[in-house]
Amino acid sequence: MLEIRPNFFIVGAPKCGTTSLDEYLRQHPNVFISRPKEPHYFSTDLNNRVIKSFEEYISLYKSVDPDKHIAIGEASASYLFSKNALINIKKFNPKAKIIVMLRKQIDLLPSYHSQMIAAGQENILDFETAWNAEKQRIKGKKIPFACKEKKVLEYSKWGLFSDQIKRLFSLFSKDQIKIIMFDEFKNNPKKVFGEIIHF
Repeated sequence: MLEIRPNFFIVGAPKCGTTSLDEYLRQHPNVFISRPKEPHYFSTDLNNRVIKSFEEYISLYKSVDPDKHIAIGEASASYLFSKNALINIKKFNPKAKIIVMLRKQIDLLPSYHSQMIAAGQENILDFETAWNAEKQRIKGKKIPFACKEKKVLEYSKWGLFSDQIKRLFSLFSKDQIKIIMFDEFKNNPKKVFGEIIHF
C-alpha cells in the first residue's frame, strides 16, 4: 500500500484563525485535511499529543485520493510553539509547505486564556492573575489537576512569535512558508484564501 504523507502543515498560532482556515480548505475538492484537526503528532516535547504512533498518524491519510487531492495536510496550533515540531516536520517531509497564522498578542493571549478555561486546562478565571502566576507554574505550582501539560499555561511564551518565526525560517526556505495575519484574514477572507490556494 502506498504511504501518503501530508505536504502542508498549518502550524499555529492558537486563536489566530487556524480552525476557520481548516474548515475553508476542507471544502476545496483538491485539498485533504486530516481528522482530528489537531493531532499534535510532531510536538514531541509537549504532553498534548492526540496521535502518538507513526502508524496511527499515517492512517489519518488513508482516505486520500492521489488523483484528486493535490494538497494534503493537517493543522496543529501547537507546532509553532513547540521546540521539536518544526524539526520533526522537516525530517518527515523536507519539502512541506508551512502555513502560519499570527495575531496581535494583546488580542491573542486573553483569547487563548479563555480557550484554556473552556478546555478545563485553566482554573484562574482572571487573565492578569493567570499571567502573574506563570513564574510559579513554571516551577510546577498552581497547576490545575486536569492540566496535563503545564507549558500550555506559560502565556508569555505562546506570544513570543519572533523566536518561533526565527526557528521556522532556520529550517524551511522562504518559498515554503506562508504567513497570514489574523486581521487580514478576518477582513478579506476571500483574498487571503485565494493566496493560500495559490501557495
